[in-house]
Amino acid sequence: SPRPEVQKTTFSDDCRHLGMRKYAEAVANYEKAFALEPDALYGSYVNHEYGFTLIAMGELARAEEAFRKMLLRDEPSKARALRSLALLRMYQGKYGEAIAHLKEAILINQALRATLSEFRDRMYLARAYSAKGNVAAFEAELHAAGQIYATAAIAPGLPFYLGRMYAREGKLKEAGLVLKKAEKALSDTDAMSSVNRDTRRDRAFIETLKGEVELAGSRPARATEILEVAYRLFPDPSIMESLAYAYWKLGNREEAARNYQILVETPRLGNESQEDWIQAHYQLGRVFQQAGDDNKARQYYEKLLAIWKDGDRDLTAAVDARKQLTRLRR
Repeated sequence: SPRPEVQKTTFSDDCRHLGMRKYAEAVANYEKAFALEPDALYGSYVNHEYGFTLIAMGELARAEEAFRKMLLRDEPSKARALRSLALLRMYQGKYGEAIAHLKEAILINQALRATLSEFRDRMYLARAYSAKGNVAAFEAELHAAGQIYATAAIAPGLPFYLGRMYAREGKLKEAGLVLKKAEKALSDTDAMSSVNRDTRRDRAFIETLKGEVELAGSRPARATEILEVAYRLFPDPSIMESLAYAYWKLGNREEAARNYQILVETPRLGNESQEDWIQAHYQLGRVFQQAGDDNKARQYYEKLLAIWKDGDRDLTAAVDARKQLTRLRR
């Protein structure tokens, strides 16, 4: 049965119109505020949030226009705009363009000594390279992000993504070091964070990283136990992705499919969860194909390719999805 805490934010066909109405109301309110105070569009977080609300409505051109206005502001604003544009391009499957935007943002952040922003952008860049199957570039960015984290005080939410990438690459030592430092940071009120600190959220991400380390250590049953608790502590889409992945590695296709389906029905755009949401479509195709449910496998492979309809042709998930669809249609 669906998890009750997810039902409120599910974007299934039954409540899609409700979600769209809320987006439309949000955009209308943003634009009323901009009419009263035009510079409000250039607020530190407002431009990004406004743009991704437009993207959720399918208004990609309007979102890009808003992001590009930020490019004309000061250097910190330009770096934020480049990240917003990169995430828009990743959503579209245009990872080559996203990589260029992120590289430029990183150079600006280095000049500004904006450590947290550089850390986030390097992790986005690592995932962009991973999506294109560029292993050497992925590992270089993973290493660069790790070097930053080794000397910076950052709240546990963001390092979780670094630790998860290490764990899934089989780098248990590195993942363990991230986990150890994240646990210490839980009581550090000065640790940098991209959002207001929430100790419950921080603890949930630490537990999720513990689950990822257990999974990388070939203990999937223990991993799923830890991850179930973490998700109940803080129901975040990225924690759901770890839980779904753990069930898949455990060989429990039913639970893997159930959790991945909840994830795909809960789109989170414009942040670290975006890539989890997109890739979950591909993972569902794999899970259903392994289970022998060819119709559902086709459905999710096709949904992935629809999201990336104008995307790069070398994205590894898209390449394999097209290959599997050819097999399934025979």
